[in-house]
Amino acid sequence: MKSLFGNLTSSLGKNSLLLVISILLPIVSINDAALAADRVYASYSVLERSISVTALENYARKGVLSEELAVYTQYLQPEQLQEFRRILLSPIKVNAVAASQFLYTPQGEFFLRRLAQVIRTESGLPEPGFHALRSGLILAAAEPKG
Repeated sequence: MKSLFGNLTSSLGKNSLLLVISILLPIVSINDAALAADRVYASYSVLERSISVTALENYARKGVLSEELAVYTQYLQPEQLQEFRRILLSPIKVNAVAASQFLYTPQGEFFLRRLAQVIRTESGLPEPGFHALRSGLILAAAEPKG
């Protein structure tokens, strides 16, 4: 199987792909906890963008690539888009207690702080994003469909 990074050799190409992945990958599955948010806000350096959860859900479930999502995916090869869709549709089984325990450890908090630098709440403040991410991940892990 080809690498998701394919033959990207330029730093700009790799950074673009990493930006697209960091924006979209946290939305691994659409469930009740994820539907609580209308949009996912992401920032990379001075750039800040958002994408609707509906656009991600339509792409994951129906393969419909909206104009809003096409802005992010224009740097990906068709094989990479298929792989990304497969990732979006792949359930991840996580015990809610184990997820909660991990997210309250120093390593879990480090992970959440890094994620909160990329994914922001509508207010744009990092601390509310940190707590919202932790709550969302724990609630998602507690959902029967994960």
